[in-house]
Amino acid sequence: MNAPDDFLPLNDNTSLRYVRLWLLLGVVALGVAGIFAGLLANTKSAFFYTALVVHVDLSVLVWFLTMACMFFTLVTNGRGWQMLANSAFLSFAAGAVLIVVSATSGGEAYMSNYIPVIHHPVFFLGLSLLLCGVLGAVANMCFSFSREYLNNPHYFGIISAGIIMLIAILCFIVSARNMPAGMSGQLYYEYAFWGGGHVLQFVHTQLMIVAWLWLAHASGIKIKLSDTQLKILYAIGLVAALAAPLIYFGQGDDMLHSNRFTLLMKHANGLAALIIGVALIYALLRQPWPTEKRLFLITLSMSVLLFAAGGTLGYLIAGSNVTVPAHYHGSIVGITLAFMGMGYLLLPSFGYVDVARSILAKLQPVIYGGGQLCWMTGMAMLGAHGVPRKTPGSADTMGVLASFLKHSGDGLALIGGLLFVFIMLRAVSKKSETI
Repeated sequence: MNAPDDFLPLNDNTSLRYVRLWLLLGVVALGVAGIFAGLLANTKSAFFYTALVVHVDLSVLVWFLTMACMFFTLVTNGRGWQMLANSAFLSFAAGAVLIVVSATSGGEAYMSNYIPVIHHPVFFLGLSLLLCGVLGAVANMCFSFSREYLNNPHYFGIISAGIIMLIAILCFIVSARNMPAGMSGQLYYEYAFWGGGHVLQFVHTQLMIVAWLWLAHASGIKIKLSDTQLKILYAIGLVAALAAPLIYFGQGDDMLHSNRFTLLMKHANGLAALIIGVALIYALLRQPWPTEKRLFLITLSMSVLLFAAGGTLGYLIAGSNVTVPAHYHGSIVGITLAFMGMGYLLLPSFGYVDVARSILAKLQPVIYGGGQLCWMTGMAMLGAHGVPRKTPGSADTMGVLASFLKHSGDGLALIGGLLFVFIMLRAVSKKSETI
């Protein structure tokens, strides 16, 4: 089953080639992240934090940014500059490789929010190349601008995500220029990535909504929202993100301790997703689930459920305990499942095996999402008892049930994530009709 051309046109072979490359790079990044997740389970040494940095950066930062660049490239529809598209991809891919290589550098690991780092030139060169790749993909989208971006609400959603990406990068630059004197170590990186990291979440949420609506459209699910209403909902995230740089004015040295970025994300970033999510749930409950569409319906349902669970836990946070990672894992996994669904949906457009009827593919989002729900439940229970975050092993000292849910969920989520990688790579290499 081909991705529907009446949602977003997919009729240019050059654009599709780069869209395919971005998607495959993201899948490989998830696979390598899974390897580092396995290392985490088998080490208690100083390498634990190094492996954790690489795992998080690959499974969240690199994966999400590759999918963002995939969407940015998709809407160019042959109007972009091929040299720029090529340079952007190669720069980003080289950056991802250097982030993995930095694990062997011996640099100190800092678990800063949004972008954990390894304090070594190799890591920062990799991060810089990632940035160059993203800027190249956004620039190529801008060079290919057409009035149809404004007519199609989903084009508008993607290009608004590109603008928000530029705002996030601006916030990173302003943070670096306003760095208080004498700040170093963990606090330095928290300050550097705090504002831009919050704004990046607007990018991911915008694109998750596009993925939700595309999966719904491909599945025959109709929601009662007009194109104009969808544009307004996409515009909410854009307008909120445009206000983000203003937070820096008058903040002084206490910006790190301010919750203005958190409040902006908390009250503005999820509003459109809430409205569209409710509309999707209503439609999903009322409409049939044909066998040939069930993979996309299951993935969409699990994505909405996980994102909603993560958002709910966000309102229950009280202090710096393990409820915080339970909250953001829900949001992250909700977005990841939406992007996984897009991966499945786009496979036939690249000439690869259609996995829509695969039983294994239908089980994958249930295993992955169900495992993450177990993990989140266990962490939320532990958070209610005040178990601190970013303290390896502390969660194992309280609550047998909570610890069981945490560990079993962790294992299921790892299996589900690697299963996605397996299904995608096998579809790319296999020429039969089923997996």
